[in-house]
Amino acid sequence: MNTALTTNKIHSLFFLLLICLLSLGQLQKILLSYGGAVYIHDFLIIAWLGYIFFDRQQSIYLWIQKKSPRKILQNVKGSPSLVLGSWLVITTMLSVVNTQDYIPVLYLLRSGTYLLLLGFLAKSKLLSYTKLAEGTLLLGFLWLIFGGLQMLFFPDLRSLRWLGFDDHYYRLTSTFFDPNFAGLSFVLSLVYLWIHASITNTLFKWQTSLLSLLLLVGVAATYSRASFLSLLGIFLFLLIQQSKQKKQLLIYFFFGIVITIGVWMLLPKPGGEGVLLTRTASIVARKNAITLELSKIQPSNLILGRGMYTDSPALQNYQNFAVPNHARVPDNFFILLLVSGGVPAVYLGIRAMLEWYRYLRKQHILAPAALLAVVLHAQFNNSFLEPFLFLFIGLGVVALSATTSVRK
Repeated sequence: MNTALTTNKIHSLFFLLLICLLSLGQLQKILLSYGGAVYIHDFLIIAWLGYIFFDRQQSIYLWIQKKSPRKILQNVKGSPSLVLGSWLVITTMLSVVNTQDYIPVLYLLRSGTYLLLLGFLAKSKLLSYTKLAEGTLLLGFLWLIFGGLQMLFFPDLRSLRWLGFDDHYYRLTSTFFDPNFAGLSFVLSLVYLWIHASITNTLFKWQTSLLSLLLLVGVAATYSRASFLSLLGIFLFLLIQQSKQKKQLLIYFFFGIVITIGVWMLLPKPGGEGVLLTRTASIVARKNAITLELSKIQPSNLILGRGMYTDSPALQNYQNFAVPNHARVPDNFFILLLVSGGVPAVYLGIRAMLEWYRYLRKQHILAPAALLAVVLHAQFNNSFLEPFLFLFIGLGVVALSATTSVRK
């Protein structure tokens, strides 16, 4: 009994440390000599996985014994997501063998450790739903708090361009140093908040409304049009799905739009194109990036693609100086799939989205709204693979999978 209690406390401590580190975002980034980077939370996740293997080695061994290669293959075949992941690993490894560039392998290993941890959290019930849900929500609101502090004390981030980040001026970027990713984290936090409030009934309506208002203010302060689109997609989805509460949702939708626009109008706009919703520079840049990616596709790439993370970081012009650009994958999700795994990856990606929609729909009626938000956002940003959002999305899904015990 005492041993089990101690183990639960250790897992809770690991989880709390993970939330704290993730909230620091790019501030805990460590640049490596070859041009790559790692995060402190990567080492924490490896340590946590090591503890899990040490603590549960017998049960893990028994599970592996029960899973024959044939059963594993059947499970993979039955899931478009697993087939897509396997296909992208294959195309990436073929590219690595051809180019002798092993950096993509490091990215795959990092993604693999993230997925392994999320899988253990989902299957092993290491943490209760309450801890998972509240910890994930805490992360979203910590990003919001840090974003507010950044807007108050460090609104001018143009100097970060020399480190490879965009030169944002009077836009809420939080510790992502990117308003688009910050905006999506607030939109997802909004959905997580509504789901948690409907499951546990631990929040009064005024508390949920106040927290929702703060998140909407955060979205408005990012000036991120992709996040605005994701927010609009969520409201429209809820209006279609929740027919019994349509009147109430229409009121929320109306006030949400009014608040977002009102906050945007009141926020300081000292200059620069970034705070203009009619800006065109980012649209042109994304269009040029997509055109460039498509122009590099060879006939063979339509079948196998070029693998994940195979584009080397390049230098780009800024004030007549060459500054770093850390991007290794295209911003558009479907272009990313096409470039990485060819037409088969695009087909599997669409099927994987439908698979996740059906799964989330079974878990909670509001959950598919989060998927819709990410898919819309991912047409303009690398939303699925950004490390902090990758874990934030995954933790939201894991928390949702743990709701069965709560509902009983």
